[in-house]
Amino acid sequence: HVRSRRQRQMCIRDSSISVVGLPSGHNLSYIMANVSGQVAFNGLIGNGSITLTTTNLPKGIYIVKVSGEDFEKSYKLLKN
Repeated sequence: HVRSRRQRQMCIRDSSISVVGLPSGHNLSYIMANVSGQVAFNGLIGNGSITLTTTNLPKGIYIVKVSGEDFEKSYKLLKN
């Protein structure tokens, strides 16, 4: 019996971030906020990945939190 485990990763580019490898079909939602709690993005994830455009975000530290019924993962992002 071989178990396959999807690898979750965050890819950061100059103008966007992508979170891939998330479980699909689990009614996941995401929220991206700065450390002061101001929400920059939020929404639902339908296909196991999200891509967010960060071009207009001010410099700072952000947390991207993905959560669902039996899943929760947070990612820390520093925008220079």
